[in-house]
Amino acid sequence: MKYIVATDFDGTLCQSYPDGYKINDKTLEAIKEFRSKGNLFGVVTGRSYIWAYPVFKEQNIFEFDYIISDNGAQCFDKDGNTVFSNKIKAYRGFVKDYVTTVLEFSDEVEETGICFEKDRFNFEKNNPDGNDGYYSKYSVLDELCEKDEFAMVNAVCKNHETAAKLKDEIVSKFGEYLDPAQNGRCLDITAKGVNKASGIIQYAEAMGVNHDNIYSAGDNYNDLPMIKAFHGCAVKGAVDELKSKAEFVLDDVGSLIEKILHKEKNNG
Repeated sequence: MKYIVATDFDGTLCQSYPDGYKINDKTLEAIKEFRSKGNLFGVVTGRSYIWAYPVFKEQNIFEFDYIISDNGAQCFDKDGNTVFSNKIKAYRGFVKDYVTTVLEFSDEVEETGICFEKDRFNFEKNNPDGNDGYYSKYSVLDELCEKDEFAMVNAVCKNHETAAKLKDEIVSKFGEYLDPAQNGRCLDITAKGVNKASGIIQYAEAMGVNHDNIYSAGDNYNDLPMIKAFHGCAVKGAVDELKSKAEFVLDDVGSLIEKILHKEKNNG
């Protein structure tokens, strides 16, 4: 019997990283044992591909079988091969319409990003010339207007309240194409019907794993779909709403894996 563990990364698997990514030794050992028994372990994150797979692979801080990025829109195996990609299908000119709407919505909006399968462009409010690193020039928008398919778009606001209002505005203007999920002051925005739970279901079906053998772990609002859909675990620092919907509230991901391994041993 094969199990899947699907965990959020920031605030869940990695609960603190002031001096770099840190995962406690108990959790790392539990992941190793879990995978050694033929089970599948991976991260389900709101991060886009370039902030997920390459970072986790290069830093080599934990072992994994898959990464579901872009809030459920894309999945990559441990070698970086695409398992699936559920793109936003919009229209030519969408990028400029979307970026303009977001950045002009309020002075409390800081930035937005357009994510493709393995690339992304970031635009900062009041920074039309971008910089040599993180932010793109506004002039790139004209080139991107030729594109009509995207993995995910996102937005970062200065506070939770502005993010909630911006979410309503995005639904009002682009609800035919987009499904925004609020995560504190951030919005992770995918194609309609795509979220962390749908991504896990798609991966589990590809791997032939029964839905009852899926365990998820998270800490914030965008984790709610996967917490409610499977055997959900809220870690100790999770928001109260997530804790109220979870099957388990445990210290960390390692504790969840130990619980599964104990069940597996008893069933064996």
